[in-house]
Amino acid sequence: MVTSSRRSGAPFCHRGATGREPNFRAPLELSLVESKAEEPQLLVTVMVYTSKLARSFAGTADCRIVYLLLMSANEIDPAIAEGQAIVKRLLLDQESAHSSWAHFTALDRAYSHQQSAFKAKLDWLSLSSRLTSLADALIRDTILALLRMTDSPNKDCVTLCGISTLLADATVQQERICFFEQLPFATGEDCRRKISLILDLVPQTWPPKSQLRDTRLSSLRTELRPIRDKLIAHAIPFERIQLLVPRVDDFLFLNSELVSAAQWIFEGAAPSNLFATRLRETEEFWAYVVRGFTESER
Repeated sequence: MVTSSRRSGAPFCHRGATGREPNFRAPLELSLVESKAEEPQLLVTVMVYTSKLARSFAGTADCRIVYLLLMSANEIDPAIAEGQAIVKRLLLDQESAHSSWAHFTALDRAYSHQQSAFKAKLDWLSLSSRLTSLADALIRDTILALLRMTDSPNKDCVTLCGISTLLADATVQQERICFFEQLPFATGEDCRRKISLILDLVPQTWPPKSQLRDTRLSSLRTELRPIRDKLIAHAIPFERIQLLVPRVDDFLFLNSELVSAAQWIFEGAAPSNLFATRLRETEEFWAYVVRGFTESER
């Protein structure tokens, strides 16, 4: 528990996991103030005499002290707010990708079934090519959204690369891990794993300045980016796009894992099975379409 020197009557001193006191001490003063938003905030003033003091707390049990020594709330809050803003935009792009891919998956299942009355009716009416155009658009829209979520960031584009840039800062990492460690059910280790997942897969910009530990995202982008880059200038045969369907599936689920990790890190929670929910909804939609289409002349 953090206490003030006013209560203890002595300079604040943190005891590590070994129970031994470090050689350096720093007075800690806590006071409660009112913010402009009329919400109480804890104003923490830490006087650190030397950089060696900060190092003396490294590896101690109470990581809150490391956070206090490394970065004040005024400095860390903008980084957390930026992370939350990026996550908010990523969730919009993810919803677009999930919706398009769920529609494609449900449509493919309804049309490709060996005994599909839907396919037979479309073939009889010579309308299968129209459905192919729709499937083509759904695949392309999914690819566009997924690539947009992982592009290099710029002033008009916030992406997972922006999340990687924030998490590359050791002080942001420490603050997030400490935040989850102080919850009733400490999940600091989960936070550490999610941070590593993002940093291992997502560079701060493309091409990466150093070798990525996990190249799955890089490989998927290399394989699928030509589809996006050539869409405007060239017509890409649907048959070629269809061959990439398993890779688009991999891309979508990897992106979803990364966005979920980012949301969990910066917002404290992330819903699960979002795509499964969207797929169930679109399957119901296409079931109605198929039933109405195949039974219309009975």
